[in-house]
Amino acid sequence: HTRYWRDWSSDVCSSDLRKNVTKIFYVIRRRPPSWGFFSNVIFVIQGLIYSDKNNYIPVVDMENYWVGELSSNLKVNGTHNAWCYFFNQTSDTELAEVYKSKNVILSSGTSIMGSEYWLNDRKFSYVKDNSKLNELKFMIDKYIKLNSFVLKHLENTRIKLDWSNEEIFGVFMRGTGYQTYKGAQPIMPDVEFYIQELEKLLNKTKFSRLYVATEDFRLFLRLQKHFGANIIMPSLRYEQNLKLDVWEKNQDLTFDHAILMGFDKTLTYLTETILLSQCINYVCNLSNASVFSIALSDLGKTQRWVIEPNKIHKLTA
Repeated sequence: HTRYWRDWSSDVCSSDLRKNVTKIFYVIRRRPPSWGFFSNVIFVIQGLIYSDKNNYIPVVDMENYWVGELSSNLKVNGTHNAWCYFFNQTSDTELAEVYKSKNVILSSGTSIMGSEYWLNDRKFSYVKDNSKLNELKFMIDKYIKLNSFVLKHLENTRIKLDWSNEEIFGVFMRGTGYQTYKGAQPIMPDVEFYIQELEKLLNKTKFSRLYVATEDFRLFLRLQKHFGANIIMPSLRYEQNLKLDVWEKNQDLTFDHAILMGFDKTLTYLTETILLSQCINYVCNLSNASVFSIALSDLGKTQRWVIEPNKIHKLTA
């Protein structure tokens, strides 16, 4: 796993085998342990933007540069590359062949576009900037393709939930340590304020069911109690009769209070995020996941609201 190791500044790796002499490959890598699935996705998108601007061929390496909450000694979906657990590779050239090629540029592992670049804004202010949101959507549509396993899983989930984009109001609530860990950015809205604003939206919006996505079971139960269990759809994360004390007992937490994921939980997380992007109406607080789901959406045909501390913002195309 250290065969192609270089320092963490952008570097050029030249192979003795000299394959693909007319191509320049850009290897997108991140310093381990690379916590946060959608944080990694946004990091990859920065690499894709940089690669596009320089006419390089991008390829994601989460095999030689491991991902703490995903990488496995055993293959997942036929690969050791954690990116390809869920997505197709961003180029048609296999990673092993890339490293045998003449021209290979290794990305920085910490900040590809620099700390001041708009995608590094931890307050996610760019979600209100249509030009930036459109650039984000363009890169996702061009490069980030679900692999066949995830596509099949997504379709089976839609069937299981009897999913209908038009009838379901999507709700995303970032939870767990973000409700109490004051170092997190952006600052989360008060839960009561979130519920109050959500109720106002529901009173003037046609819907039949609520789909709630949150990594915090306590928030799921709170919404279920407020709006009624018959309105809120079954969760992909939580068994129907799950008890709070059982959930709390079985949480694996990272050092900074986030839930330790793994492949199965991450697959659920990704599935939830894609489903939310397909809802005609969707409300969220801000995170890498909710920004990704907004970017997947067609803002010309959908309604999206962002709830921040003491205010709500409607996004427009």
